[in-house]
Amino acid sequence: MKEEYEKHKEDQLEKQKAGKGHWKEELASQSESAVKSDREDLDASQHKIEQMQKETAEFVKSKHGDGK
Repeated sequence: MKEEYEKHKEDQLEKQKAGKGHWKEELASQSESAVKSDREDLDASQHKIEQMQKETAEFVKSKHGDGK
C-alpha cells in the first residue's frame, strides 16, 4: 500500500514540475475527497440553475415579448 502511495506521489510531483499537475484522489484524505465531491455537486447544481434561468427567461420572452 505504501509503495502505491509513493508511486502516485512521485507521479504527482513530476506532473507539477512539468506544469501538468492535477488533483489525485489516491493522495487525498477522506475529508479532502468529501469536500471535492461536495464541490462537484455544487458545480453541477450551478450549471442546472443557470440552465433553468435561461429556459425561464426564454419562456417568459416567448409569452410576453422582450418587455419593450
